[in-house]
Order: sequence, then structure tokens, then C-alpha cells
Amino acid sequence: MDLQRIELSGLEFFSYHGLYDFEKKEGNTFYVDIAVTRKLYTGQSGSDNISDTVDYEILYSIARQTMEGSVNLLETLVQDMVDRVSERFPFIYSVEVSVSKKNPPIGGQCREARVSLLKHLAS
Repeated sequence: MDLQRIELSGLEFFSYHGLYDFEKKEGNTFYVDIAVTRKLYTGQSGSDNISDTVDYEILYSIARQTMEGSVNLLETLVQDMVDRVSERFPFIYSVEVSVSKKNPPIGGQCREARVSLLKHLAS
């Protein structure tokens, strides 16, 4: 068995997520990375058909829709994206999502805060 990894990295969104009222009002820049793995079995013939794989336009759409809302925590964003991806592509082996917030309000210099979630779906 081989694993194939399909990734979108550095998706950029301007959104209104955060714990503080000023974050929800002023917004911030966020970055999203999504990686999906699927099993390729020995003898499995190759396909050039998009319906036989993970369509990364759909991955982007899931990220965009999730980032359009407003939540308090990055943890909520990554969980929501992982859930949506796994529901849309039930045949995948795993999904990993990372969301970064540029210049988080922590009282000091920080390029970004990042939360990641890796979920294994199939054995």
C-alpha cells in the first residue's frame, strides 16, 4: 500500500476570528494549509479522472467557507475544516489542517500563532 498526499498550502484569507472584540471588528490575515492522504493499493490502476481523487478546488472551497464566519478560537476553525473535509471525502486515509493568525495579540512580537489538527480516518 502506498499513500498519496494532496496539499494546499499558504491559502490566505482576511477574516474576523478572535477572542477579543477588536479582532472581530478589525480583522486579521490568516493562512490555511490542508493536507489529505489517500491509500493507493498494489495493482490499483492509475486514473486521470478528477472523481477518483481529492479535488483541491473543493478543499479550497471548504477553507474559504469556514474562514468566512467568525469564531473565537483557531482550534474551532481547524476542527470545522477537518470535519468538512472528512465528510466530503469519506475514502481518505487522513486529513491535516493548520490555521495561522498573523501578529496575534499576545503582548509581544510574534509572526503568527498556529493550530494544527491531524485526523486519521481509515485503518
